Amino acid sequence: MDPSAGAECVMGDYQNYDEEYDDYEEPSCSNVNVPVNTVHVRLDCTKGGRLIVPAMFKAPEGVLVKANILVDTGAMANFVSEEFVRRHDLQLRQRKNPIRCVGFDGREGVGGLVTQDWVGVVHLSSLDAKPVPLASSFGVTRLGSIDAIFGLPWLDRQGWVASGSKTGGHQFTLGSTPLYVMDSSLLGGKPEGELYAPSP
Repeated sequence: MDPSAGAECVMGDYQNYDEEYDDYEEPSCSNVNVPVNTVHVRLDCTKGGRLIVPAMFKAPEGVLVKANILVDTGAMANFVSEEFVRRHDLQLRQRKNPIRCVGFDGREGVGGLVTQDWVGVVHLSSLDAKPVPLASSFGVTRLGSIDAIFGLPWLDRQGWVASGSKTGGHQFTLGSTPLYVMDSSLLGGKPEGELYAPSP
């Protein structure tokens, strides 16, 4: 896409757990039984086992806020921490179909009933430090020590590849774009610190 065209090239889509969003008006006095799906999340807490991607979420008024996103092939949807959402005053949408998120990160319970999503563009960073905007949505729930999770269905739609070792570092590609990942093994397993470019 020609950058001079003024349009932002965005990979991905605005879907989460394969559902699209439609505006609707709720009748003023009606009770509706809503089906609830259950999604299980298992986070890997080993120091070298986390694949963490630094990102920026677009907050109100176009401000970009830093986040650490865990690439989690055990998660069946994308999720963002309700505490992160609250701290940065991110705008949310009601889900058409709530889901129950059940998981554990080794130290504290995570999950709960997911009734809202954050929908927008996250910015990742390619290996050559170019921004990679991705349209996405994240269910809002309790997450332990991370800001957000990329789940398997969303990763599959992006055409992802991940590999790595404790000595060579992690490598993560979406589509044909290699992305920066963080070396969490040097950080005591905590998702904070410097960007890490995997060895070629």
